[in-house]
Amino acid sequence: MAGLLSQYAIGVVAAAAQSNPPNHALGGQLTQGVNLRLEHPQAFNAIIGLILVVQLALVLGMAGVLSRVVISGGILYEHERELRRRFVD
Repeated sequence: MAGLLSQYAIGVVAAAAQSNPPNHALGGQLTQGVNLRLEHPQAFNAIIGLILVVQLALVLGMAGVLSRVVISGGILYEHERELRRRFVD
């Protein structure tokens, strides 16, 4: 599969190189861009901080839920121990 994908990629590059016209555009470097100026940077920082706090609360909530995971059965007990080891402990 990797061989077919690499052959396809080489073919696409070769076809693009053959079909592109040899014209060159004259002129200077493009100067278009975006310049961001914040009127209230404290509000921006507060929004980012709020997002981080919400994400931390969600992670801690999921850790609490995972700490109560109980899987019954003999073979599945190893999976429960693995889940607890990876995500809770």
